[in-house]
Amino acid sequence: MNGGYIHDRSLQAPLAQAFEQVGAIVRYQVHSRSCGHTGYSDFTALFPGGQLIAVEIEMTTRRIENDIRKANELEAHELWIIVPNRRVLQASQRRLRQLQALPHLPVFVLTLPLALQRVSDCFPLPLVGRGKQEIKKQSPD
Repeated sequence: MNGGYIHDRSLQAPLAQAFEQVGAIVRYQVHSRSCGHTGYSDFTALFPGGQLIAVEIEMTTRRIENDIRKANELEAHELWIIVPNRRVLQASQRRLRQLQALPHLPVFVLTLPLALQRVSDCFPLPLVGRGKQEIKKQSPD
């Protein structure tokens, strides 16, 4: 974490924690090298099935194209761009529509509440321990 308070504590930390709660392995400042430039994705979430989500926290629309390049370089299945408010969300969506080359991966621009909701909708909590108990109950002795 190397952003400011809003970047690291208000946006990145709660989302990373939500990913971890549903079983993802979160890695911060993931190195990528795109177009000859070294860059770092804010964090990635890797799920047991192999799905990789690259996450970028952006306060403005300025770095969206770079974020897409980094996510492609990481071979992410999705890119989530987390923004602080609705104004930046709308501007980011406009910026995505203006890009000449469409990204080769799904890009979601979300505020933190929308991102947290998406995590809970798309990745249900793992049933730690429950599966073994249910199997024992169902198997005849």
